[in-house]
Amino acid sequence: MMEGYSGDCIGQGDRVEYVVGGHVHRNDMNHCIFTPLKGVIRYNINEDDVGSMLQMAQSVLYELHGKPKCSECGDGGRWTHFVVRDGKKRCCRCDYKFVMKAVASESQARRNEYTTGT
Repeated sequence: MMEGYSGDCIGQGDRVEYVVGGHVHRNDMNHCIFTPLKGVIRYNINEDDVGSMLQMAQSVLYELHGKPKCSECGDGGRWTHFVVRDGKKRCCRCDYKFVMKAVASESQARRNEYTTGT
């Protein structure tokens, strides 16, 4: 990391357990944040915490840029995954159709080449 910059990372950590409200809470990962002013801040987290962080980050990006939409069908649910291919952002369903159509076209071209000899 360059001098004067901040950043963070998530990685495997020592297993830490504690009881909150009568429930055992287990953490087995660390989320470390480095800032030039405060140094390293380390949080004990678990997979559920990472999922919550992802939802928070996704919500912020939606607020800034709006929800992404598939260029083919217009779908754009919270959990829609997108593939960018040929400059278009497609949901997985439309990308599958696009790829299958391309494969079919290629197969047809090969069949034509085989039968016509061109």
